[in-house]
Amino acid sequence: MHRLLHIGPGTCGVVSKLLKEGGSEAWGIQPFKMKEPVHRTCHNLLHKGFIRIADANRPLPYRSRSFSFVLVTDTLDVMKVRELNTTLNELSRLSAHSLVVIVSEALEPCCFLILQTNAIVYLFVLSIVVSEA
Repeated sequence: MHRLLHIGPGTCGVVSKLLKEGGSEAWGIQPFKMKEPVHRTCHNLLHKGFIRIADANRPLPYRSRSFSFVLVTDTLDVMKVRELNTTLNELSRLSAHSLVVIVSEALEPCCFLILQTNAIVYLFVLSIVVSEA
């Protein structure tokens, strides 16, 4: 069974969908406090401990290599370089197999794909060129 962690806005929807599909265990980190009213599904996931509200650039409350797959969306693009270095190390610590980080800025969409295998980390930076017609 795969253990999955999603970090980013919308984590309630991602975790809820993964749990409904079955075949995987899923958890989520919401990187900021949610605005009221909180959807009932999200409230239930928070209450049951599947979702936590936590600062993504602080040590996260999971053991090393707890997850086979870690997906981070729209969370790292607002961090300073020092925070980014610390956070990427922490995310790498949590991942047993794969870590995928997606960053999309308003003017220049970009995607970081990080694949981790054992102690080797591969980083691919994919730039998306937006042309004006």
